[in-house]
Amino acid sequence: MTLILSQRFDYARSDNHSLFFHTYLDRNKIRRGIGGGTAAHSTTVNFEFQDNLKLNRNDLIFGSNARIVRFVPEDAEKDLFFTESDITKYLYAAFIQDTIELRSNINFTVGTKAEHGL
Repeated sequence: MTLILSQRFDYARSDNHSLFFHTYLDRNKIRRGIGGGTAAHSTTVNFEFQDNLKLNRNDLIFGSNARIVRFVPEDAEKDLFFTESDITKYLYAAFIQDTIELRSNINFTVGTKAEHGL
């Protein structure tokens, strides 16, 4: 059984400034193997934000996201592959990128992204 919900909100403040916000939910029930095998359920929640700003020759993009993933194996103590009965991981990220128009047919792009997981 799988449930996926996704919603995206776009907003154009002007011709030179736009942003979006995206949310995502994914729930899965997993069953593999002969006679039942491994059973688990997982949940992923993601929030993402991005801002786009055009300033003269610069096209600036920056944003961030947060993701939470929870994995719960059923009967983990009986399964050789899982040592924890409830696994939750967090991922946070932020980025910035600038595309500079050097000439009408030449652009220079520079950017960075930082991620932190728990």
